[in-house]
Amino acid sequence: MPDWFVQPFPAAYRRKRLFAEAPAALRVVSAFGDKLPQPLVSDPERALLEMLSEVGNRQSLIEARAIMEGTYGLRDDVLLNLLAHCISVKTVRLSLLLSRELGLPFADALFGANLPTGGRGAWVSKTPEGWLVLK
Repeated sequence: MPDWFVQPFPAAYRRKRLFAEAPAALRVVSAFGDKLPQPLVSDPERALLEMLSEVGNRQSLIEARAIMEGTYGLRDDVLLNLLAHCISVKTVRLSLLLSRELGLPFADALFGANLPTGGRGAWVSKTPEGWLVLK
């Protein structure tokens, strides 16, 4: 990030592959603004999964859970498509866990789908908040 931006707005640029996709064909993004060239921004479903992928690193589980509580309007077909192409077992398992715990309307659709959840073993990670265990 350039200094002129980081000085007034503390920020960092991170690039992480979360989905099986080509850089020129990103899934579930939209153009932002009216002027050309328009930067691409994540649609709400993709943004949710991007946020969940940061749990344990730069995102607290408590805050992620609180944010996810307000996701009743997400499109389950779009979320299913993204999760089917997600290469992060942690993100898939965490979205399943939180959607069920919070009783979100798309939880049943997620659990009925064949998603890449990894092997049968638990996914375990030490976070600043304690141990995160995803079965």
